[in-house]
Amino acid sequence: MTLPDARPVANDDTWVTIPVFNEATVLGQVVGELSGTFPNVVCVDDGSADGSSAQIASTGAHLVRHPVNLGSPGWPGSSASGAGPTSCSSCWSSRSCSG
Repeated sequence: MTLPDARPVANDDTWVTIPVFNEATVLGQVVGELSGTFPNVVCVDDGSADGSSAQIASTGAHLVRHPVNLGSPGWPGSSASGAGPTSCSSCWSSRSCSG
């Protein structure tokens, strides 16, 4: 059996959103690995105090920065999805919130 040639898949229409809080030591590696497959990477810095924003800026990823930590329910409202903040602490998106 002959397999078809492997061809790279264009992922220009896919956006990867990474929530960030004090992750400066690993961001370069994570964004570097992702950007090889997904050219559109958005890092949402949730008020980091460790230089995460500067690290994100050096990777070429898109940066959204909250001035203070909003916690996990706060970051989707800043992502490319346009979902707003949640109304309960157990949901990530108000679009699917049943609580």
